[in-house]
Amino acid sequence: MFSIKVDGLKELGDAFAEMAAKADVAAKAIVAESVAVVEARAKANFHGSHARGEPHTGGSKPNVVTGMLRRSIGHEPIHRTGLATWETRSGPRTVYGRRVELGYTGGVGRGRQPTKPYPFFQPAVTGSQAQMGLIALRRWAQVR
Repeated sequence: MFSIKVDGLKELGDAFAEMAAKADVAAKAIVAESVAVVEARAKANFHGSHARGEPHTGGSKPNVVTGMLRRSIGHEPIHRTGLATWETRSGPRTVYGRRVELGYTGGVGRGRQPTKPYPFFQPAVTGSQAQMGLIALRRWAQVR
């Protein structure tokens, strides 16, 4: 008869728990930093301004009229969806944000004239991909 003794299982379990906690912190930080990058880019995509009721002032990006659309860009609270998995939703909160982003092709009545799209959010998401990848690489490298 023989016996086997394994030492260090508690230490191994503690190390795994510590690594999981560090990964969780890193994942949340990646989401927080990434959403900040996208929102800053989206807000920077507004160019020019004009008074309410006046025509758009050149370019393919939206103008600032009252500033409400640009100020409305934000995100929901970041929340956990699993181990080291966090998420949020970001975008404009004004009713007309979608119309500015995508344009409007028709309808009848006051304020329902067709409008040209002036994308500001999707270009921010697309343009942020590389920077978000670098954020993730930097944060995951800190998990040791």
